[in-house]
Amino acid sequence: MLGFKDEGGISQVCDFVQNDLYYPTFLEKLSYIIFSISKNHFFNDGNKRTALMCGAYFLSINGYREKIDLYITDMETYVVELVEGKISREELIEI
Repeated sequence: MLGFKDEGGISQVCDFVQNDLYYPTFLEKLSYIIFSISKNHFFNDGNKRTALMCGAYFLSINGYREKIDLYITDMETYVVELVEGKISREELIEI
């Protein structure tokens, strides 16, 4: 049960966020990471948690460490709503 369901999908997410043609702004990149990992089920389990932590890591490596606690607190609910289809990736950018 543990492990990857789609390892290539994770590689694609990493490649896409490094290319400014696909996602030119920081918020577009962050929302793409969260959306892709939580919705595309690259792992057998823990996709929402992984999406949340990858977003936190992305904040950290881009100099936003002081925002991580607030991000995690706020995004826990939004990630669930995203997976349930209650909000879109575009709406996630605005949050």
